[in-house]
Amino acid sequence: MHARTAGAWILALVALAASACERAPREHAASANSVRQLTLALREGDHSTRLSAASALRGFGRSAHAALPALADALINDRSPLVRMSAAAALGALGPDAVAPLSRALADPDEQVRAAAVGALGAIAIPDPALVSALGAAMRDKSEIVRSRVVWAAERLGPDGATLIRVAANDRSSLVRSRAQLAMRNLDERQAGSAGASASHVAQIAQTLSAAAASDRRRAAEQLAALGRDAAPALPALSNAVRDPDRHVRLSAVAALSNLGHPAMPALQAATRDADGGVRARAATGIGRFGTSGADAIPTLAALLSDRDVAVRLAAVGALERIGPAARPALRSAAADTSRVVRERAERALENVDRKAAARAAMR
Repeated sequence: MHARTAGAWILALVALAASACERAPREHAASANSVRQLTLALREGDHSTRLSAASALRGFGRSAHAALPALADALINDRSPLVRMSAAAALGALGPDAVAPLSRALADPDEQVRAAAVGALGAIAIPDPALVSALGAAMRDKSEIVRSRVVWAAERLGPDGATLIRVAANDRSSLVRSRAQLAMRNLDERQAGSAGASASHVAQIAQTLSAAAASDRRRAAEQLAALGRDAAPALPALSNAVRDPDRHVRLSAVAALSNLGHPAMPALQAATRDADGGVRARAATGIGRFGTSGADAIPTLAALLSDRDVAVRLAAVGALERIGPAARPALRSAAADTSRVVRERAERALENVDRKAAARAAMR
């Protein structure tokens, strides 16, 4: 297939996958022809096409099982870490048959790819000896990011992951230790069937956001970010934490707020005015997670299109794209940015918004 033709196929399929995923978030069925086209693009396309193909296959879930060999090959051999990470995520949606290639990826030279492979194993989350063994090997990884991800995966295994969590509780990294302690408490609470205890622990962690030591506040913010929506009772404390003098606390607080839905919008919008570009960018990305329900933040994101930091402007464009058609005027403004990277990203965002809108209309 000609590269341009393959690219057009992928863009159309990705739009359809995104539209269908919004209607059925877990996964949706893929036709055999769609999987073949995506597999071809994954093997032969340029970087953008390969990345889009892997992302679309992930959206198809287990109905894309025929693409497992191509995804496994991309995970091990693709020259782009981003493509390898996306292939790992897609394999995680395919179930137990993907354990072997994901285990091999734990030797990848890029820590983010290794972390993605661990996350995919956690997504499979079955008490398979090969899977547990792979997580045990990853617990010896030199990267605390990877080891922390192992704790998350082990927690998803339930009681079968308890041994790994106990090992992590003695890790040399305070990040991994704190994550392991939280995971063990969560497992204990689930086994005891105590919903109230979880809220109690969240309250205790939230109190630590006011601790004198920055290291304690950082750990608390990281723990709340790892809790996802379960951190909702800590919303007031997290909203205050976006003004913390420590940059790392603010970054983790914004990450935690991004999990809490629309009630966190005022705090995230406040964080877009932070003095640190990384915090502003993360806040924009967090707003983007609300999708179309974040439309009331369009003026805030539009203001970020004039930010001095290119990374912030790119994050704002990404968030506006996720909001959808209502963000078209702001995206058109971004398409005239002084930075070629931002202009091209805005142009792609406009194309994606239009394709998704067309795909939705076609499915009605």
